[in-house]
Amino acid sequence: TVAICQGIVVLALGILGGFILIKRPTYRAAQFLATLCFLTSGWIAAEIGTDFFEASNGLEAALFLRNLTKLFTTPIAATFVCFAWSFPQKSPTIGRKYSVLLYLIALAYVITLFTKTEWDAKSAEIINGKLNIEYGWLHYLYFGYIFACGLYGVVYLLYKYRRFSSPLARLQLQYVTIGL
Repeated sequence: TVAICQGIVVLALGILGGFILIKRPTYRAAQFLATLCFLTSGWIAAEIGTDFFEASNGLEAALFLRNLTKLFTTPIAATFVCFAWSFPQKSPTIGRKYSVLLYLIALAYVITLFTKTEWDAKSAEIINGKLNIEYGWLHYLYFGYIFACGLYGVVYLLYKYRRFSSPLARLQLQYVTIGL
């Protein structure tokens, strides 16, 4: 029942992302928003798999899928910041090098996930059908990165909201900030 609802959300996000790209394929903010939709649907799909293997006591598969979710969530943070920079119009002061830096940080973290060190997960076990992970220090850096990117993106959208005088741009920013 929960997996069915999650599956519907995955499908809806995939359709929404495709629709956004069809309507505005060259608009940078639309590209970032579609990427957010696709990454979020991948994240939810990996969570569905994690739940399935938790219920069947498949520890290795559940742990692999839990790590795979970070392959989606880390770029979501970078994409959200890039979206904030480009919506409703591109910020003239922020260059491509900052976007590349955000994605390189995300990539570096994802690479460390599959090195099998205790930096991220020290131990893992399934207790009463739920995956229980004792995290290492790298996971807390990951959480800080996700939190900092999310907070920065929202604050930047609110800053743009206060800066714009156009009622349409302000309304768009208001709905997008609340929606995200």
